Amino acid sequence: RSQLELQRKALASEVEGLEKQIQVQQKEVHKKAEERNVLYDRMERTRMMLIVLFAALLVIVAFMFYYLFVDTDKMISLVKKLRGLE
Repeated sequence: RSQLELQRKALASEVEGLEKQIQVQQKEVHKKAEERNVLYDRMERTRMMLIVLFAALLVIVAFMFYYLFVDTDKMISLVKKLRGLE
């Protein structure tokens, strides 16, 4: 009977140790998930910034194309005006 009591106490302490390990691992998992979410947020912001910059670049290139190849008279007058300012 005393041996069974000792075994029960040993198993109880082992279970307690395992529960503590589980808690520690759960905290680590939550921490890693939080880090991942922060990283995804940063990636999303960076992606949106790149999209906005690319769109702005496309608009600038479109205006340059228009003024250089479509409305050349306006472009020539703009260049003359800029040269006059120098």
